[in-house]
Amino acid sequence: MGSGSSRDGAVYSIIVREAMPVDMDIPRVILSPSKRSILAAENAYTIKKAPRSMSGVVKLRASAVAAAVGSPATSNRLINPVTQEVRVSAKMNWLLKGGDFGTLLRLDSFEMVKILGAGLMGVVRLAKMKEYGVYVALKSINKDIILRNNDVRHIANEREILYLMSSPFCVKLFGTFQDNKAIYFIMEYSVGGELFNLLPRRDVLNYDACKFYIMEIFCALEHVHTLGYVYRDLKPENIMIDEFGHCKLIDFGFAIRPNEEGLCRTSVGTSEYLSPELLNGKFTNGYTGQIDWWAFGCLLYELMTGFTPFTRRGEQKSKYEIYLSILKGNIKFTKQFDNKSRDLVMQLCHPEIDKRLIVMDQIKSHSYFDIDWRAVQERRILPPFVPRVNEPTDFNYFKKTYMVDGLGANGEPLEMADDARSPDRSLRVGVATENVNLFSGF
Repeated sequence: MGSGSSRDGAVYSIIVREAMPVDMDIPRVILSPSKRSILAAENAYTIKKAPRSMSGVVKLRASAVAAAVGSPATSNRLINPVTQEVRVSAKMNWLLKGGDFGTLLRLDSFEMVKILGAGLMGVVRLAKMKEYGVYVALKSINKDIILRNNDVRHIANEREILYLMSSPFCVKLFGTFQDNKAIYFIMEYSVGGELFNLLPRRDVLNYDACKFYIMEIFCALEHVHTLGYVYRDLKPENIMIDEFGHCKLIDFGFAIRPNEEGLCRTSVGTSEYLSPELLNGKFTNGYTGQIDWWAFGCLLYELMTGFTPFTRRGEQKSKYEIYLSILKGNIKFTKQFDNKSRDLVMQLCHPEIDKRLIVMDQIKSHSYFDIDWRAVQERRILPPFVPRVNEPTDFNYFKKTYMVDGLGANGEPLEMADDARSPDRSLRVGVATENVNLFSGF
């Protein structure tokens, strides 16, 4: 893994910018002349400079009369027919950061580059959009696997919530499409890889660095809960690092909106992060968004130590043994914890729900978070680690075991290599069966 950059090798400490950073994304228009073009213009587009308040970012806008290609049924989500902006990173002009392609694109719209990761349901690849010359993360999910696991509802939920996301700490969705074999999600590519890969880097993850990441992750979870969803699979593998060193929450396949009673009842998640009430669902009659804050406490512990509260480095515990440890609630703290961080983890991971810290505003006001939350929301905190990526094919921050060239027929997910670092830790248990209009809307 590449080293990235920190402050000239100095020990990281939290520094807040006085002003908001320069606009991270540059809007631009790309008009393609090919037969599969998204836009066609009769006149040249104009280039206008943005106001000084936007830090001199150049804004490109098509002033031409343009028309969407495709039937009304497929193009209604796509674009404003007069002006279309595709946003790219201000730091990496090959990295797509904004745009809505609806369901118009197809597999042959992309050039597959490398496999970035694989999980229970599918494979994520780095892909180049041929007509635009920009790079995205293309997630493919095999339809047979979806049906075998009765997971159509989860895939539909993921698409719905991703389109609702507007937090800078959540991954962006640019569109979806399908073929006979798979469902595809066109998503923002985070060049810095998983936060999980930083866990062995104790030189990076000091006390203040852990606080930086956990605060940004809080903002992502807060946004998910504000939209009315429970995330249900928080872990360092589901947090990516973008080109500026900030967090991006990904993988919303387990996210769900509670029922009319405000409860969820299906058992899903990752063994080491499951809460007591989720494990005891038969007795608790369901759970709420409280389970995300339990997992949040587990994540803080893992960031600070490199292992979860109910396992130890090098231990080979069965899932049953992990569950017993969770139900007992005995957490051993290491020397990395001071009184504030220890108290926060103990309150978030208390085995008795009525004694647990589960209210967002109360969590934010805990003494551990001695910083201006507005500065966090505006990404004015300098990151402890900024990935060094010079070109799209620089994969320093992705595991080499995933670098498998090629695609299966029709782009279906390929099997993971036998020597991959670890299987996905997520579990699906007792997923409810529902009648769903299969794969509609993709």
